[in-house]
Amino acid sequence: MKHEELIDFTQKILETNYLPVYKFTLPCENLEHLDQGLRYHILGVKNTSQFFQDLLEKLKPGKVYFNTDLFQCTFVFLLLPDEKTVFYCGPVVFEKMQGERFEELFSSLPLKETYHDAIQTYYQRLPFLGSCCGQAFL
Repeated sequence: MKHEELIDFTQKILETNYLPVYKFTLPCENLEHLDQGLRYHILGVKNTSQFFQDLLEKLKPGKVYFNTDLFQCTFVFLLLPDEKTVFYCGPVVFEKMQGERFEELFSSLPLKETYHDAIQTYYQRLPFLGSCCGQAFL
């Protein structure tokens, strides 16, 4: 089986399980969608694409990279053998961000209280992978 077929198969499995998956060619200018709009649309960060470009520049073909950001969102990157195509999955969370856990996380973030409801809604939309699913994801 060629690597394209394996990647397509993997993509279908992830999408069937409602996980956000993208394939894109480098260089890619508009990467705002990779975090489901958290930085650009919710927080108003204008250099969102640069955040992801910095990560993508470090990728080596054939290695799978897991990145968990300060929002506890996990992203997975794989630079395909052509060294121009990135396979990307995320963001996902491995613990439910609600109630006391959400309040604890939110208070640890350098954010104004005005973002509270928008961030809480953001977490409600993210795919949650519990401990059994998280192990399969990794």
